[in-house]
Amino acid sequence: MHSAKFELGYENLSQIRNRVEDWVGRYNDKRLSAFVLITSEIITNLLKHASPKATYCRIEMSVEADGAHLKVFDNGGAFEKFEELRQVASKEFSEPLVSGMGLGLVNALVDDFSYFPAAEGSIEENCYHFWFVSNKKITIAVIDDDVSILVLLEAYLEDEYRILTFESGREAIAGLLGKQVDLVISDLNMPELDGLQLRKALQGDLGNIPFIFLTGENSDNLHRLAIDDVLHKPIKKQDLIQSIERVLIRHASLQESIGKQLSPSIVNQLIPRIKHQPKGYQILLASRAAKSGGGDFVFQKDQAAGSLILLADVMGHDQQAKFFVHAYQGFLQGVCHGLKDCSEPQALLYALSEGLRTDDLLASSLLTAVSIYCAQNGQISIAAAGHPAPKVLIEGRWSDSQVSGPLLGFTDNPDYEAFHSPEGAPLVSFTDGLIENISASEQETFFILLSEGISQAKPSLSRAMDYYDNKAGIPADDDMTLMVILPL
Repeated sequence: MHSAKFELGYENLSQIRNRVEDWVGRYNDKRLSAFVLITSEIITNLLKHASPKATYCRIEMSVEADGAHLKVFDNGGAFEKFEELRQVASKEFSEPLVSGMGLGLVNALVDDFSYFPAAEGSIEENCYHFWFVSNKKITIAVIDDDVSILVLLEAYLEDEYRILTFESGREAIAGLLGKQVDLVISDLNMPELDGLQLRKALQGDLGNIPFIFLTGENSDNLHRLAIDDVLHKPIKKQDLIQSIERVLIRHASLQESIGKQLSPSIVNQLIPRIKHQPKGYQILLASRAAKSGGGDFVFQKDQAAGSLILLADVMGHDQQAKFFVHAYQGFLQGVCHGLKDCSEPQALLYALSEGLRTDDLLASSLLTAVSIYCAQNGQISIAAAGHPAPKVLIEGRWSDSQVSGPLLGFTDNPDYEAFHSPEGAPLVSFTDGLIENISASEQETFFILLSEGISQAKPSLSRAMDYYDNKAGIPADDDMTLMVILPL
């Protein structure tokens, strides 16, 4: 188990985040990156809103046979409305946990979570507990109003898959909202909500998820239904497993085919790039996409007195991430057109957060971002929203910029503060693929190679990126974009 205790203060935010990043980097499980994001938000909210104020926090993380666990302890005032808000969060994105992260968002990021307030004669600290169950490759939801069928199918599949069982369609709709599910197995004929009605309801929330239906009928009309597969009761284990494999392979092939049909010209426009070098700066950029993914993007708005640049990471891959990147690009164009002053990086984050909070389409995605304004007088200012803190090169050493902020779109009054980079110091910003794809020790070597590369007469990212490709693999598990800003 990993454990560390910290005094609570804004100056320790980066230290706490970096410690959890280091723990996460020791495991080959990209789901654990959610622990970094959750820790940052919990600590920020404790600093701002705990009453009485917490003076310290204690972080524990463990990866065990049953799954991965994160616990955040504090000695501040208890979160009295937790259970009340948790009930709302199980059905929809709710009000913020304390201020910055909604319980609904937490519900979507991890498999489960709980909160234990300090109580006299019991425990001395409040405890937030977040966890993932043991990492099974495929998650299958099984729905049937016959409990004996549920028990049988779970026994057939639990050794190879993660199984979620529900006794009715309505129970499944409530229980699966916000969850990641790969396949649904459902009885076709159920009271109140039959299998076809359930599929329509779930696909409205979960997307085009594959379905296998179970039926006790011997109807000749089943082949006319637009369904992935149907099995007749009683169900044989071998028939069920073969059906699951067949449907998943077909679904994966269809998804890949849809991605390939996207216009190459549109996809090419979505590749992260710097379109114009700001006056007084040289910007170097490199990006790597995971398989068919593409969730990172760069938005740039040039102005008379400087250039505003947004580096963002849309959570997700494949055609869905590409779609949202395209949507965000158009949205940001409109936002910047409406802003009178784009010289403050936090102004763009405020406008973007409000848009995500009120726009139904964009609110269905999750975005982290760092906004950077490069003024022609040499001053660089930065604001961030749930994004890894950029680093500044000072006297040959990379230091965190101590910039952080809540996620976009999850609170009415977010607080984004600008960090002013030391004048003349090189700055590097990156998406969390860098943290997830290579270990903490490999990151140290990467940044040494990076500082050497940008110190040359002709600055270059090639040696650092070659090292990254060697350690992360091609393609890596997650997208990664690196942007270095060099004042001239």
